[in-house]
Amino acid sequence: MSVDSAAQTQLRKVLGTRDLIVYYVSTLVGSGILVVPGIALELAGPASLLAWLILAVAAFPIAAAFARFSAEYPSAAGTSYLIRRAFGDRLGASSGLFLLLLNLLVNPVLGLAAARYFAALMGWHGHTVILLVGFAAMSLGVVANMLGLRIASQVQLVLVFSLIAGLVAVMGVSAPAAQPELLTPFAPYGWGAVGTAILVCFFSFFGWEHVSHVADEVRDPRRSFPRAALIVAGIIGALYCTLALVIALVVPPRTDTDTTAVLAVLLRLSHGEDAARLGSALAVFLIVVNINAWVLGASRLLYAMARDGAAPRRLSVVSRRTGTPVAALWTVWVCYALDIGGMYVLGGDEHDLIPFASASTLVVYLLTFTAGMRLFTGRAMRTLCAVALVTSVAFLLGGGLPSLLAVLAFTATVGYILLRGAAAGP
Repeated sequence: MSVDSAAQTQLRKVLGTRDLIVYYVSTLVGSGILVVPGIALELAGPASLLAWLILAVAAFPIAAAFARFSAEYPSAAGTSYLIRRAFGDRLGASSGLFLLLLNLLVNPVLGLAAARYFAALMGWHGHTVILLVGFAAMSLGVVANMLGLRIASQVQLVLVFSLIAGLVAVMGVSAPAAQPELLTPFAPYGWGAVGTAILVCFFSFFGWEHVSHVADEVRDPRRSFPRAALIVAGIIGALYCTLALVIALVVPPRTDTDTTAVLAVLLRLSHGEDAARLGSALAVFLIVVNINAWVLGASRLLYAMARDGAAPRRLSVVSRRTGTPVAALWTVWVCYALDIGGMYVLGGDEHDLIPFASASTLVVYLLTFTAGMRLFTGRAMRTLCAVALVTSVAFLLGGGLPSLLAVLAFTATVGYILLRGAAAGP
């Protein structure tokens, strides 16, 4: 392929620390924090606050470990590249394929979450309407990424600061409606429910691995990744714990109110229906920011797999004009269309995917931190990986059936890769 052609296969190094902070925040803060706190409150009551606090503390070693991985082994393949370096091509390919399939399966949940808030805002009803609006939201994320990473990052910067300001404003205006008596009994469903809540709440914390997919586009990954990751870990920990506390003080657990639409519920209980509609509008805005970041991660992972030969190489084509992997983005868009079409045929509730998505991500985390312990020789880094590994194991063991299903799904992916390799021959 000519260097002067309209397409190439190398990504541009255009991102700095500020850009990484933007993408970390926009990846981690979104649909999870807009639907998960209500679910956690229903599962564990006020004791769900312990789940948020535990995860906020655990976010620091996990974020620091992933930052070092991206700094030392920068690759658009993200965690699968690290696993491949530690354990070989087949396990690396298995983890990459597993993460890709998980991304393509779970990402449309973001679009559907935006669709439900938007439908409530507009007064629309019907399963088909939700699916169409959800697909439109995912398509918007694909188009934004088509414009190029530098343009997307500048737009994302404005959106990220706006979304944080919006969440802080909602907490501020809802706090006067707090009722301390709602915190008792603190653990109405038993302490075991906290473990289940941790797995559900983890959906709001995973995403560190998504940002690792832009490592090939960072100017100075050794400097930028660690600084950005620790700053963001502090931001989201404080934000999530504060929002969870406000919700526990304002929203009665196990009522007839649908607590999954967190912002709308908070504002309805504290200021009425008009305020709830404003909350729905803000929620749509936040989720669209989240969608843009998740589409970015999925497309870069597919690009990396194609570049490394684990997927058709034509999917590694990068636009010379915008510097984006256009073939991968088009493929991701088609997969989203198939996902939405499958939901139309099968029906069901997309929120059921949240525990499975969390458990599946933890499975990949286990491999990633184990790979880190094998690749890094320094005591500090090995200790950091060990702490992150033990934390992830504890979260996975407390997950019950979703954790078991996630382990089985990954085992099936490994089996597929091994059979494919055996069929290809030596």
